Amino acid sequence: MELLRELESYARLSTPLEVEGFSRVLGDMARSKDRTYLPAMLSYLDDDAESGDVMKVIIGMAESFGTEDYVSAVIGMIAVLREQASDWLEVIHWRIFSSDEHTKAYRAALLGHGDAVVRAFLEDFFKANPEKKERYDGIPP
Repeated sequence: MELLRELESYARLSTPLEVEGFSRVLGDMARSKDRTYLPAMLSYLDDDAESGDVMKVIIGMAESFGTEDYVSAVIGMIAVLREQASDWLEVIHWRIFSSDEHTKAYRAALLGHGDAVVRAFLEDFFKANPEKKERYDGIPP
């Protein structure tokens, strides 16, 4: 897990060199297709981050993994992201529910998932975005 240590070493994102290194390591993680990196990658999302571009890179690199792996990681990180990156969590869900493939994978991943935090987030998200609720309901698991 050398890439995790390397990502952490650049995580302050306070210099152009750190931003460049962080983005490069994210790319290395994405190219590896090792889904165990996904939660770590997503854990760096932060609504208070000064570099919105880096947050977009995190999302883009995470989306490059397999659909089921990505969706599963997002669901697993909802509790954490709702606290530190609720705006980015909404962006992620907006993007997921704009894709039939991702929506179907999300529905399938939720089957039998009884986490109250996940259910509460989805209820709030769909209340604020009724068009996504219609789409979600219209795609069979």
